[in-house]
This record gives sequence, C-alpha cells and structure tokens, in this order.
Amino acid sequence: MKKITNMKDMMLQQIRSLYDADRTIYKSLPLLKEKAYSNDLKELIDEEIEEKLRQQHRMEIIFTILKEDTEGQIDDVMRCMTKSQRKLTNQCTETELSDTMMIITGRAMATHQINGYQTAITCAVSAGCPDITRLLRRALREEKGMEKKLGLLEEMHLQSEPLVKVCH
Repeated sequence: MKKITNMKDMMLQQIRSLYDADRTIYKSLPLLKEKAYSNDLKELIDEEIEEKLRQQHRMEIIFTILKEDTEGQIDDVMRCMTKSQRKLTNQCTETELSDTMMIITGRAMATHQINGYQTAITCAVSAGCPDITRLLRRALREEKGMEKKLGLLEEMHLQSEPLVKVCH
C-alpha cells in the first residue's frame, strides 16, 4: 500500500475510494430493482444506475488527467453498507417495508458518498487541481440531488405506510 505523503496522494486515495464505492453501488442496483415493489422506487433505481455510470466515467476522466490507474483503494464502508442493505431488505416481510428499507439505506449510502466527494474536493482544491475540482463538484451535485430524491421518496413511503402502528 502506497504511503500518503502529500495532498495529491490524499486526493487520489479519496477518488479511488469513491470510484470503488460507485462501482459497488452500481453492481447492487439491478438486484434491488428486482426486489422493489413501487414503481417510484424502480424509476429512481433506474435513474441512479445512469448516475453511477456517469460518475464512473467522470472518475475515469480524472484518472486519465492524473495519469493514474483506477485500482488501489477499496471502500470497505460502502461494501459493508450494500451488504447490510441486501440483508435488511431480505429480512422485511412486507413489500412496502422492503421498499422503505431500500430507500432508507440508499439514503445513508448517498450521504456517505456526499461526504466522500466533499473530502475529495477539499483535497483537489488544496492540491491545485481546478479541472478535477470541477468534475468532482459536478458529481457532488448529482449525489446531493439523488439524496434529496431519496428523502422525498422516504417521506412519501413513511406517510403512506398501511402498516400496523406500534406507537399510539
């Protein structure tokens, strides 16, 4: 494992982690779409699949600019989150509950990505990489947009849940 000795190294580590996280999410989305019940969620998953492809392509452009390869950093947190999402979704006995679980855990993953992009942007600015900063900011805007859509869908699902109320 290469040592991090300057801000460019830190930026590259963060970008590789984001790239791995986007690929991890991308691979999990078709399985989630198969299990999704509501059409709203299925449409949002389709939108996220497209977003993840754009973000991966954007990251590959960054690697080309830096003359670096894409390999080298695994986002263990995201891999754990996608595994937990599958497990928790499978534990839900009602399809509406399963959808809500997918939405809630998807929003947590989007928040993780937002934090990662913010860190990468800070590193890119400090390393004096304006082109990379611009590309990362575009990805951050997309990620924030997805998180907002997930939040709205979460509210909609929680307000319309015909489930048994536990608290009175």
